[in-house]
Amino acid sequence: MKKYFLGNHQYMSYFSFIALFLLFFAEVKYASPYAASWDQVDFALALDRYDLLAMQPHFPGYPYFILGGMLVHAFVENPAKALSIFNVLMLWAASIPMFLLAKKYGAKEMAWLVTVLMQSASYVVLISSQPMSEGAALSVLWWYVWAVEQARERKTWQAHLLSLFLFGLLLGIRLSYVPFAIALAFLWYEDWKQHRSIRRLFGLVAAALAFQLIW
Repeated sequence: MKKYFLGNHQYMSYFSFIALFLLFFAEVKYASPYAASWDQVDFALALDRYDLLAMQPHFPGYPYFILGGMLVHAFVENPAKALSIFNVLMLWAASIPMFLLAKKYGAKEMAWLVTVLMQSASYVVLISSQPMSEGAALSVLWWYVWAVEQARERKTWQAHLLSLFLFGLLLGIRLSYVPFAIALAFLWYEDWKQHRSIRRLFGLVAAALAFQLIW
C-alpha cells in the first residue's frame, strides 16, 4: 500500500503529501464564518431549521450538502463555518480519486504533485472556503469521474452501480451538475453494444432513477 501511494520517488511524494496536509489545515483554520450572500444565509439557516417553504434552503433543497453541514455543525457552533469546513473535508477526500486518475494517465511519480497543484488552484481554494454547495459537489464530481472510469474498464454491474450512486449523491448536493449525466449515456451505450440486453439496460436506468429518488 505504501509503495502504491508513494511510489519510487518517495521524497517528492512525501513533500507533496505534507504540502497537501498543510494546505487543508490552513483551509480548515481559515474557513469562512460569514454568510456573504442570500444563498449562503439560506444554507446556514437550514442547519437549524430545514424548511424549503421558508427558503431554508431554496429548491431543490440540496439535502446531502445540508446533512453533511449538520454533522459538522454538531462540532462547530457557527453554521456558516460548519458548511465551509464540510466543503474542505469533502475536497480533502477528493484527493484520492485525483491521485488515482493522475497516477493512471500521467507520470506515476508525479501523481501526488499533480494532486497538490489541482487542490491548490485558486478556484478550488476559494469555493472550498465558502458555505456554498459547489465545494462539496466538486469533490463528489471527482469521485464520480473515477467511478465512471472504473465502470468503463471493469464493465461489471457493481461498478455501474457505484457510478450511479455517486451521480445521485452529486445531484443531491448540486442539481446544476446534471449535464455530467452524459457520461452515463456513453457507458450505457458501450454496455448495450457488449451485452445487447434490454433487461440489463432497463435495470441500469431504473437504478439511476432510484438513486435520484432517494433524495
